[in-house]
Amino acid sequence: MAWLSVMGSFIAVLMSIMDIQITNAAIEPIQRALNAPLSAGSWLSSVYLMAESLTLPLTAWLTNRLGYPRYALTFIGLFLLSSLLCAHAWDLPSMLLFRALQGIASGALSPFAYTLIIRCLPVQDHPRAIGLFGATVALAPTAGPALGGWLVGTLGWQSLFYINLPIGVLALCMLWPGLRRLPRPQQEERPLDLRGVMLVTIGMGALQYMLGQREAGQGGATAMLWLSAALVLVSLAGFWHHQLRTRYPLIKLSLLEDRALRIACIGTLVSCGSIFAFYFLVPYFLASVHHYSPAQISEVVLVTGLTQMVVLLFSGKIMQRFPLYLVIVAGALLVAVHSLMWAWATWQFVPGWLMVAQVIRGIGHSLLLAPLCVAVTTSIQDPTDAPMAGILFNVSRSLGGAIGLALLSSWVHFRHDAHAASLQVQHLVAHALAQQSHALAFRDTFLLITGVLLLIAAVFGRLYLQQRRSEQTQWQAQPETGQVE
Repeated sequence: MAWLSVMGSFIAVLMSIMDIQITNAAIEPIQRALNAPLSAGSWLSSVYLMAESLTLPLTAWLTNRLGYPRYALTFIGLFLLSSLLCAHAWDLPSMLLFRALQGIASGALSPFAYTLIIRCLPVQDHPRAIGLFGATVALAPTAGPALGGWLVGTLGWQSLFYINLPIGVLALCMLWPGLRRLPRPQQEERPLDLRGVMLVTIGMGALQYMLGQREAGQGGATAMLWLSAALVLVSLAGFWHHQLRTRYPLIKLSLLEDRALRIACIGTLVSCGSIFAFYFLVPYFLASVHHYSPAQISEVVLVTGLTQMVVLLFSGKIMQRFPLYLVIVAGALLVAVHSLMWAWATWQFVPGWLMVAQVIRGIGHSLLLAPLCVAVTTSIQDPTDAPMAGILFNVSRSLGGAIGLALLSSWVHFRHDAHAASLQVQHLVAHALAQQSHALAFRDTFLLITGVLLLIAAVFGRLYLQQRRSEQTQWQAQPETGQVE
């Protein structure tokens, strides 16, 4: 019964994380249905991730208040309801609102699965369960676009959201018997930090608006952009100051005083910004430049998913055999190579060569994200802070994904306009001008991501060398200590 409930929570997490990127393979059908620009497809993922990062700090308080059965029923129910609303969205603003509701529900489901592992299973089963949970989290973002492409080609874009109904009901049916037997959480009764909730909500809302602005050249839009930027800085700075001083913080930011944890969280934020952008940019490039259908896009994405599935079988042994920072360096370098190959593909498109790039990406993602998660959760000194370290990792993942996705998709739009203006001098016909401008914009973006990933590799490579020198110094000091004694 315990394992049944835990597996039910994994299915709920699989559903929620798949939905972050499931719309990417169906950008064009959704764009036509909602009468939205093709470039606005990134908003469907970024607003979801931003809303998810709002719920994550509240999960401990909500679990205490609701108890496990009502918590699961509330947030799986909200996810299913918002999925139905997404399927019936009538324009882009309504779709973004319903996607935000999905994100709020999703943010509550991932930490809940980890809690059930600790509460339901004996200690000896924890490593196996956490390994399965890690595989679920790693595979779900790739499975989303792959499944989405097939669904759209077979049943239409609304099926992307209808598919959540049987999955969510199955998850709830598996969860419910075990949850009813669990006692209510026996934790200290903590008041809700309303000031913290207000500050982070204002800050995240203003940040999402700012990242979504594409018309900075117009006077009104520019004024709103600067106002949003000021609001983000003031509210998030106030949130940081308040969390460090309040007795019951939403997020224990004092943990970031530890250098290793701080660097791991920053590495997660930047890495996820690049990786989540790939989930959007690759389908966007294939659809806009080479006119791939959703089914063809799903075939390309599926190669990465299958590769990840194989690598994840050995990831535990790899992290045991090699230093953690060295594995992160290898993962970042492999994803950088993949990004460079896509930049080359904007100049000379060879489908078979891109499949090789997708295999490299699958290996790199597995060697980058899982070790970063381990680096965050193992950097803490006090084991009682482990749940809060998990929240820090998830917030870094969601926030980095939302910011990176919005910034890099905006960069594609900006570089497209710049290249279009330059190419007009060559008197190209409209179709050729648009296609070549898009290709050059994607080239610039993939090269930018390559540089970011190389920087990540350099930072963690330096950490590895520092760690190795420290270990060598301690090893050399041991004989001298023995002689003195």
